[in-house]
Amino acid sequence: MEIITKNLKVGLVVKNYRELCKLLGADIKDGKSKKLQVKDWERYFRFSRDGNKYIIEEIYEVPAPKLDKRKDGNTNNNRYGSIVQELIVDLLLKNTFKLFAPLTFFLKQFDMVNINYNFCVDKVPKLAKLLKINEYNIYEFYNISRGNLRGIFETALKRLEKIQFIKWTKVPMVCITQVKTETNELNTLKLQGKGNTYVRCIGNTIHRKANPDEIRLVRKTEEKLLNDRGYKNISQVILAGKQPDFRKELQGILFEKGNIDYMYYNYEIYMEDAAYEQISKEIDTYELKHTLNNLISKNMMENAEKRHLKIRKKYSHAWGEVNFKSKKDKYRYNEAYPEIYSELVAVLIDRDAKDIREKIGKVSGEEKVGTFE
Repeated sequence: MEIITKNLKVGLVVKNYRELCKLLGADIKDGKSKKLQVKDWERYFRFSRDGNKYIIEEIYEVPAPKLDKRKDGNTNNNRYGSIVQELIVDLLLKNTFKLFAPLTFFLKQFDMVNINYNFCVDKVPKLAKLLKINEYNIYEFYNISRGNLRGIFETALKRLEKIQFIKWTKVPMVCITQVKTETNELNTLKLQGKGNTYVRCIGNTIHRKANPDEIRLVRKTEEKLLNDRGYKNISQVILAGKQPDFRKELQGILFEKGNIDYMYYNYEIYMEDAAYEQISKEIDTYELKHTLNNLISKNMMENAEKRHLKIRKKYSHAWGEVNFKSKKDKYRYNEAYPEIYSELVAVLIDRDAKDIREKIGKVSGEEKVGTFE
């Protein structure tokens, strides 16, 4: 049964399991089935427990990939997890047992993506022109890959925490313009000029942990903007090709109301005191990263082929011109869909891909604002 998250909001406190099932449109279960069900919910949203209460902390735009334990234990997801766990541990050992960085840092550090991936996320129109690919395909690629890559990384963190190697949390951060007033020699406020009532200020952009008021402002503003534009979530914005415009408008409102450029999340990771004593071998990170990148590239292309075949089967009985039920179906039905995805993997994921940043800079077109944290 598909989970419905549209009734959830960050900060929502649900009084018990039964109430949460109602909100999610899920069946009420007990025993082991209930435990597995609650565990599966972690793919859709992050929550904490306070007695019987469920506190919603984050709702994912794209669900994390589901592990299929019925298959051979050496699945791609299990191999992902094992490799990423080793890479996290190695990075902790090289950084005095603690890390504090956004997802983009870890994806590039572990060769899960290449240097073009984050550079091109807010330059989709230019990338589309350069590769001669429809913008929708690229927006969908980022939407799917972001959720899957985040899921792989967080699954590795959860496994390391379960065996008591690490502690981790996601910390809301803000990029904000900090303003400081200037004073003169008598320590009074310096004005712009004689007869002018405007105070002279110095502003500089900083990154720091977001406070509760800033978090509420960002979430309420984003929610209102989504509702005003007729979208249910950010995924719909991305797939509509409106993310750069949406983000630019959101950032304009946030800057006006709170000097905030944007909010994102950092992962705060600590190695447990005794954990490093259990590490008995040197980690060959080069080979691990090479294997991981190959696995991710192969899996992305295989999944694109599966999506294409699924849509082809869905409309296999259609005669003449196909009447597609959604824009997504139309693009996935295209015979070239698997090849398009393969090209995007080669350009944005493959660790041996050529650096296209200079070429992107030479493509004519409007530069749009956006970030991918």
